Amino acid sequence: MWVWRRGVAPVLAPVALALALATAAPMVAAPAVARAGQYVVEACRTTSGEAAPADDWSGSEIGSEAVAEDTCAQPGGALVAGLGDSMTHVANANRASWTFEPPAFDQLVGAALWRAGYLHGASGEDAWYQLWLAGPVPTDVFEECLYAKNCSALGEAGQPLSAANRVEVPTANLGSELSLNVSCASGLQKAECHDDFGDPDGYAAVVYLYAADLTLEQAAPPTASNVSGELTSAPTLSGTSDVAFDASDPGSGVYEAVFSVDGQVVQSTVLNENAGKCTSVGAVDGLAAFEYVQPCPTSVSADVGFDTTRVANGEHHLVVSVIDAAGNAATVLDRNVTIENAPPPGGPNGTNASPRATLAVSWKATGGVRLTSGYG
Repeated sequence: MWVWRRGVAPVLAPVALALALATAAPMVAAPAVARAGQYVVEACRTTSGEAAPADDWSGSEIGSEAVAEDTCAQPGGALVAGLGDSMTHVANANRASWTFEPPAFDQLVGAALWRAGYLHGASGEDAWYQLWLAGPVPTDVFEECLYAKNCSALGEAGQPLSAANRVEVPTANLGSELSLNVSCASGLQKAECHDDFGDPDGYAAVVYLYAADLTLEQAAPPTASNVSGELTSAPTLSGTSDVAFDASDPGSGVYEAVFSVDGQVVQSTVLNENAGKCTSVGAVDGLAAFEYVQPCPTSVSADVGFDTTRVANGEHHLVVSVIDAAGNAATVLDRNVTIENAPPPGGPNGTNASPRATLAVSWKATGGVRLTSGYG
């Protein structure tokens, strides 16, 4: 691709490439005021090596034998951008790419990619295969391989999570777009890259994206309303008590209800698993990780039980919060409560005591009446 700059001759360049528990007045639901929350989306493959979808990644193909294929569900699969090796490719015209664009409610603030690629070529050619990674626009390149510059491979193809395949995206290249690309390039118009290399995978140029950990940041918190239930007003609590509420979130979605007693989290409950999407697949750098950019529902109506036996009897400060997938929080309930649960029954005691023991009593005068009772 020729990039023209005003007053400068054209040059050759690649084509593409916590939770925060808020405090409010008792029984008032209000959004928390906190720093923007973050979460991780694992694309194509999780950190444990399991296959994952490539949510919000899109492929594009320009020219004959350009391939943008998603094989993430297959063993050893990847997002594949390649140019087939059974025909020649026109310089600055044939290209394949995969691009990630974060949704409007999020910012891409971190990214680690596991990629590999290779190129064919020969000396003395007028056009050369190239691959490159770029963002936030296709000409902002942070990694490239160009056959004309004696580069024919990056990473270890076929070894998805190899350390040699890991690339940390520089902060300057994070933004509205992240792309991986291959093309045929030259400074000569209508020059061609060669064909018929007999590559076992069928490509003259290819880049594989085996996995991506994308850190997204969401500023807007969830909201909660219509709060009711025993937890909101009962003077004394025992057993399981409930709180009901409606919640909504403009971004990653409503994730959990979190119960905090005296400043310590004692229970977290996922409110709607959203057919499995709203389930964290682990943690990356201390952040919850999901397989989808918007993993959880944008609104829920919940009725959640709280097991008071997890807390010692007496007076306590209870805060119930709803959090989104990014960890932003809104207060659902904030009040002092008194917990009174009966102590559990005692077990048998004494040497060789057994719960199967029985006690037999008889009246000495008659010898005809026997009373039998289970031990305890």
